[in-house]
Amino acid sequence: MSDNRWSGVHGKNSGLDGDKTSTGAVCYAGSQGWSVNGRRKLYVDDKTSPCPKCGQPGVIASGELRQTNPQGRAVAVDGSPVSCGCATGTNFVIAAGNPSTAKIIGAQSQSGQQPSSRNTLRFQCADDDGRLMVDCRYVLMFPDGHTETGNTDNQGMTAWHYAESAENINLHILME
Repeated sequence: MSDNRWSGVHGKNSGLDGDKTSTGAVCYAGSQGWSVNGRRKLYVDDKTSPCPKCGQPGVIASGELRQTNPQGRAVAVDGSPVSCGCATGTNFVIAAGNPSTAKIIGAQSQSGQQPSSRNTLRFQCADDDGRLMVDCRYVLMFPDGHTETGNTDNQGMTAWHYAESAENINLHILME
């Protein structure tokens, strides 16, 4: 089908071929449908690579019924559940699409005395107008490919996370 430049469905980003899941698996568009900037949209029943957490390939379990492909399958959106061997609700599509932006207005990092020790870090998030992003779902993507999820607290702070290096960590705010 023709290139549909808008990737959102009722305020949520559509999943696209190559997007990752919350456990770090890669989503593959396996059905005909719309594309965005040359990347095919994901639909229910499309597959993922083996899940890094459980080792089983995943299947997109549900999507947004207000947009379907010619075969009537719902488009996958940010947060669409993925079924694999993990506990229900722990694996879902991360659809960056046209992401909302958040300013990181504060970051804290602590490292131990020894060079081999891990860093602990957390972020404080605010929108473009400076309002704290309270109780927002987020995903941290680390350079080694693993992801960690959480919700910001009443001060817009993420939980403490641990990493070998504080460099090249991506924070994605997931807009509901």
